[in-house]
Amino acid sequence: MPIIEPSPANSQQLLQGDILQGVGLYATACSWRDDGGESAKAPHKLCLVLSRPCVAMHKRTVVVAGIKKYSDAVPKDAKSFKQVREFLTNVRDGVGSPDLFYLGQLPEREGRFCARLDELYCVQVPPKPETLSIFLRERRIGTLHAEFARDLHIRVFMAFASLGFSDESWLPDRDLDWLVQAGNREISEAEVELNKAMQEKASQEADGKTYRGETENLERRVASLRSQVQPYVDEKSRRE
Repeated sequence: MPIIEPSPANSQQLLQGDILQGVGLYATACSWRDDGGESAKAPHKLCLVLSRPCVAMHKRTVVVAGIKKYSDAVPKDAKSFKQVREFLTNVRDGVGSPDLFYLGQLPEREGRFCARLDELYCVQVPPKPETLSIFLRERRIGTLHAEFARDLHIRVFMAFASLGFSDESWLPDRDLDWLVQAGNREISEAEVELNKAMQEKASQEADGKTYRGETENLERRVASLRSQVQPYVDEKSRRE
């Protein structure tokens, strides 16, 4: 059950979840001008149909989302089976990026792709069945599997309805205390490890030896932990 599957050979109807190529997409540029702006061609070469099949059947205009390459790089630490599976699952479910609907690989194209649910456009489709048939044969390169088409409904809703939360201020007092304590403990442990490495480095250099440990990575880890925990410490102080 891959995300994208070939379109039904006998389908002469535009479907929700269809992927189209070679369709020009346009946005309104300079909308603040007195004349209301002008059309600006979007860079997308592909698009995903969002409109319901009955809309595509009875109306000349359908709503589509622009498709572009998925730019998130694979984490360097994603090497084990578990890590790779977790990365791909999070990408599929839109964890951390609700505006991106992951499509994976597309026919005859390199890389991974995603539909941008924050970049929507209206497209006119041929009104006559015979013209539509030619359009689909030339422009449609695949369609979402039924399970992913169903998931698309929820993802479109979440892209607009999920307003998110403040990263720090939403936490109840006890949960905030717990998080700060855990963060401070991890910082202390990292600082102990760093101090131990620094002492070993100083000792070896005093003996004229070359230290081969990695103090820089430990320093970066301590700095990273501090930057992550500090906003919660500040929030705790603000409440007190």
